[in-house]
Amino acid sequence: MPLDEIAGLVIPECKTIFDEIKLMEAGLKSSEDVGERLMAFQPGSFSMLLLKDITDGFVKLKFRNGLTLEIIFDKKLFPTLGIWWNNGGYPEGGAVRTECAFEPIPGTSSDLSKSFNDGVYLSVEPGKQMVWEISWIVSKFGEGVL
Repeated sequence: MPLDEIAGLVIPECKTIFDEIKLMEAGLKSSEDVGERLMAFQPGSFSMLLLKDITDGFVKLKFRNGLTLEIIFDKKLFPTLGIWWNNGGYPEGGAVRTECAFEPIPGTSSDLSKSFNDGVYLSVEPGKQMVWEISWIVSKFGEGVL
């Protein structure tokens, strides 16, 4: 999603905020701190954060055009929320992009081997099924989530 269209962000509280770039705790105390830091990112900067052991399974965004987006997921299945925030500081394929993404993660990391080693991951027995869903609710600002 383009960063310049985002006017507000609400994310769940968590036990640990991990900086995936520096491979250490991010030094942030709350989800509000995370939101404020991300919304203030200057051009040429980027961040990849993991909110581990989240209290609720959601992300809420307000866009400048008056729309809101709520992403809802089961925190028991997805205990970590990955936030990828790129304000032109992480070129991919030589392209400078301003974008963000939110990734409900079924473990402690987006690296499956790390989640496996931590003992927090999803698995399905051979021949069995697992059903899960992630809901995206779009509404006009004032009708919904922020």
